[in-house]
Amino acid sequence: MGKILKSTISDPTLFISPEMKEDIDTINHPKRRYRWINQPIWDYSTHFKKNMRSPTFLSDRDKTNRRKLIEALVAPSSSDALKGLGYKILQCGPSNQCHSPLCNYCRTKMQNKYEERALKYFGTSDHGDLHFLTILDDVTYTPLEVMRDCQERLNSRLRNRLRCSLYKKAISVFGAFEIDIKKPLLETQCQEQAELLSQYGMSEISGPAFMPHMHLIVDLKGMDSNAFRAHLRERFSKPKQITLSPFRQKNTIAENLRTTARYCFKFRYQFADNILRARPAYGKRYDDDLLRLYAVLIQQLKSENGVISFEFRHNLIF
Repeated sequence: MGKILKSTISDPTLFISPEMKEDIDTINHPKRRYRWINQPIWDYSTHFKKNMRSPTFLSDRDKTNRRKLIEALVAPSSSDALKGLGYKILQCGPSNQCHSPLCNYCRTKMQNKYEERALKYFGTSDHGDLHFLTILDDVTYTPLEVMRDCQERLNSRLRNRLRCSLYKKAISVFGAFEIDIKKPLLETQCQEQAELLSQYGMSEISGPAFMPHMHLIVDLKGMDSNAFRAHLRERFSKPKQITLSPFRQKNTIAENLRTTARYCFKFRYQFADNILRARPAYGKRYDDDLLRLYAVLIQQLKSENGVISFEFRHNLIF
């Protein structure tokens, strides 16, 4: 790629090539134009031929989301840490992967890995025993101050339920902690949704709220699903706080596991409408200020352990 130029930001470990420097200057231009040459730097034909998947990352939506993410992260008003993250995502390539769940390509690789792990954990399970579990928690308007505590509390409450004598050695669980950002109640179109969200602490006059929750694959191993659902509701008693759904019988176990594993580790940065809906719907991308806050939050929770910080596992022996 030519001579390497040292970055002007505070992190001395980041380096920017002349080609990338031109891209970064273009991003910071007042007209906010973006040039796609040299970005992303991946050999898609080789990668996707090897993994037998369509190159969904090359869709126009993926490119637009990536562009807007980088624009927001490297904006003049961003902190040095966020600019550094934006530059890492911009430079991401085979020999210089950023490993950020906010990067489309690295997230895809991460989801591929979790697909294989789900198949390893549950590939020989009985189809009728496999379920998809979602657990909601109260929203917060101060995510940077309390989200790690929210995650630890939610993990602890679920583990206490799973470790009781009835289920301790029977049920296996694998999934992830996730954060959705909900629009203010005044912008919520469905009155029933607004009434439900208000029971989780959402206020009509407040801005966007951060809702911690968990998505999990559950192997009941012959246990009755209704009994397990009732057992969870003893601890998670708010309306719609838990949703336990069997895997679709029309799909194979492998298809269900792959789809569900990718959903558990998706790290979307757009508003989600998944309350009182059979299938989630996604709206507009977060605006730049909200996207920067979300990026800081994800990086804070990821810490030095990487994406494993978001995992939840119970009774998996491999």
